[in-house]
Amino acid sequence: MHWPWQNKRERWERNGALYERLADVVLVLNTEGKIVGIVKTNNVRHPVPMSMKGKYLRELLGPEQGLKGAQAMREALGTEQRVRYEYSIKCSEQTYFYHANLVAMPRENKYAEERILWLAYDITDRKQNEASLWMRNELLEGVLNSRISMMSEGKNEGKKETEALEDSLKIIGGATKADRVYIFEHYQTPYYQVLSLQHEWCMSGIESQLNNPRMEQMEYEDLMPGWLGGVLKSGYKYFNLNELPERFRSVLRVADNQWIIMLPIFRQKILWGLLGIEFHRAHREWMSDEIRILQELAGSIGSWVDHREMKKELKMAQMDSEKANKAKSEFLAVISHELRTPMNAILGYSQLLRASIADKEQREQVSFIERSGKTLLELINNILDFSKIESKGVELEVIPFGLEQVIMETLEVCTIKAKEKGITLDYKMPTDIPTQLLGDPHRIKQILLNLVNNAVKFTPKGGVTVETSHQQIEAKVFLHFAIKDSGIGIDPSKISNLFHAFSQADSSTTRQYGGTGLGLAIAKRLVESMSGKIWVESAVGQGSVFHFTIQVMRAAQISTKTASDRQEVHKDTEKSLQDLVNNELDTTFGQRFPMRILLVEDDPMNQKLAVKLLDRLGYSHVDIAFDGVEGLKRINEDSYEMVLCDLQMPRLDGIGLTRRLRMGECGQAKRKIPVVAITAYAMSEDREHCMEAGMTDFIRKPILVSELKEAIITAYHQRIK
Repeated sequence: MHWPWQNKRERWERNGALYERLADVVLVLNTEGKIVGIVKTNNVRHPVPMSMKGKYLRELLGPEQGLKGAQAMREALGTEQRVRYEYSIKCSEQTYFYHANLVAMPRENKYAEERILWLAYDITDRKQNEASLWMRNELLEGVLNSRISMMSEGKNEGKKETEALEDSLKIIGGATKADRVYIFEHYQTPYYQVLSLQHEWCMSGIESQLNNPRMEQMEYEDLMPGWLGGVLKSGYKYFNLNELPERFRSVLRVADNQWIIMLPIFRQKILWGLLGIEFHRAHREWMSDEIRILQELAGSIGSWVDHREMKKELKMAQMDSEKANKAKSEFLAVISHELRTPMNAILGYSQLLRASIADKEQREQVSFIERSGKTLLELINNILDFSKIESKGVELEVIPFGLEQVIMETLEVCTIKAKEKGITLDYKMPTDIPTQLLGDPHRIKQILLNLVNNAVKFTPKGGVTVETSHQQIEAKVFLHFAIKDSGIGIDPSKISNLFHAFSQADSSTTRQYGGTGLGLAIAKRLVESMSGKIWVESAVGQGSVFHFTIQVMRAAQISTKTASDRQEVHKDTEKSLQDLVNNELDTTFGQRFPMRILLVEDDPMNQKLAVKLLDRLGYSHVDIAFDGVEGLKRINEDSYEMVLCDLQMPRLDGIGLTRRLRMGECGQAKRKIPVVAITAYAMSEDREHCMEAGMTDFIRKPILVSELKEAIITAYHQRIK
């Protein structure tokens, strides 16, 4: 009999020391939530008092958080998996945030009491940075909206001269959560200098001071000599009203507790006024970035006063907007990566399930799941590509490639969808196009895939053809592609929307055919990065022709193929495509390409999926290693002809395993064993890191059978060589 607590002990022996070493706070709890041990707590800013030992978790966290912590404990005990939980502890005016992992501890025997290990990590700095980032975004949005309000002044003839500025102050108040926002205009004569309150916004319930005579002609140098000079020197001043002399304080007094930020407003480098943002409550310290944003706001108001300065500020707003877009794109890239992991199980098991069901109706239902999963995967890939282009620009390779091979590989990918719809795929190439060019074949294939997939999607019957032509000027080769389809066509008035992100020609198109509108936007960016342009010719009901041009270089060796050679290659390609469609999961595949395979993967779900896929391809005996260290040990002790390896693993990841293998750690004879990466990381730099480490291929999760078979074939031929 193998008891569940034995599994816990085995897992604990592997990971227990690592847990305790990495955590900031380590507590031991019993099943009732009582703290029976405080193992580690001294390395944090708010340690758990040793007096808490013997008390309950709710006494440390409070009733509400304690209840949630108890629920997390029950989940940890019930699932035997690590459970994550976030909580906070308030001490005086400071709040500390923690991220806890709850792990069920192993029992000495089946009769011993169950215990939970509470592993907490101090995430206070992260939370504070998130709050600061949120405030900066609010301020940026407030600045942008206030500028828009001031710009709209000239567009609305019925609007008073100062209404746009008053609206701007209201927006500023909302963005900063202030009680009052106002502007003192500055007047300077040969005899005196005064500040006069001219514009104001107040939160509901606060009395306006616009009619206060004491704020109309305020001679500040008499009230506090040198005060304005200090504001101008530092660029701003943040102070409590009680810090000022009594006679100055009495003029500005509105509430018992006033915190004020004062920023100068310039017109053509001459002081025009002061922007005041006031809080009637204890307020936090302002970050330098937030102060800079507010200073930009004061500059925008100066630009409202001076039209030429306004143009300068609008340009800065555009730069801020671009930075915000890049930040959003990088965030989308992270989210897209996280989505690929569950998609691996959805698509992988759908493929297995479809192949194992004999009932036609059930197979069709599983096919719907699989097609929906692939649609979602396509969306994830597009978001990933678009976010990378937005945040980092387009990075191009310059390597030798054959144009015909790129086109055939593109059509091979699209053949399954085309066959399902009953439409034909073809390509036409003149015989004098050089067979070897220099450029980025992956990016060219990406453009073609987007355009051909679109053509297949919007073509209910007929076919899709890729036509190419070229012009050669010395070493430069200018390629022209035309993707023709017999599909539904496009209204000419809608064509201008096609190449914008998240846009399609018609909203009804999205409802009927799906898609996000990212594919053509990505294609446009890629084409332009290769010194080309993209356009479309179409009419409703008459099909479409998408054109694009790019510039590549001629390779050193140029050869051409005859028309009969191209026809033979085309026939062979059609035959291989037909085989792929009909025999995606084929148990005879392993007989045709026999390989001894080692799978290195730490996730049990991914292990099970990969083993099942390989089994359905005829590889019934696949060995498994749980991380890179165990993988190297197995390679050293046994003979393998191929290694399928995850990238992220404990102790030693896939990159580290490959490097140590290539350095000869398992012997010189095994240095060249093919290692194929299987990972949810899908960026081009991830592939580059794998190739630099010595890996022979790269499969993105979700695992598609066609890609897995291709990697095995490549490894098989490499072994033969």
